[in-house]
Amino acid sequence: MQGRDPKLSPKPPKGFPAEMMIYHNFARLRGWPPYVVRRLRLDELYWLPLLEEATGAAIEQVRDD
Repeated sequence: MQGRDPKLSPKPPKGFPAEMMIYHNFARLRGWPPYVVRRLRLDELYWLPLLEEATGAAIEQVRDD
């Protein structure tokens, strides 16, 4: 599993699919079931959280003005 810092989190159990963390994240944040997440391309999965962050930053900027 990429991006996992062994000092901060334990190794996943043997046989644990790496994509389960992606499914869990999208289910928790957006209520999307795994079959919806599987339809997304990897580049789409990459950009969705960045878009969310940019949207939040833009909202804060408008509030501050």
